[in-house]
Amino acid sequence: MNFHETKYPYYICHARQADNDLHCQGTRIMESDLAEVVLNALKQFAQVCLDSER
Repeated sequence: MNFHETKYPYYICHARQADNDLHCQGTRIMESDLAEVVLNALKQFAQVCLDSER
């Protein structure tokens, strides 16, 4: 996965060129979308940890 620093930064997968088993088709992932998904996953994980302590 390569990072492209533009006005709207994004990551793009070039693995299909290196390894056909990955089935990566040059999909772009906006940095802002990735950050949002990661933040939400961390929030959910933290909530699960807090809930398990009760």
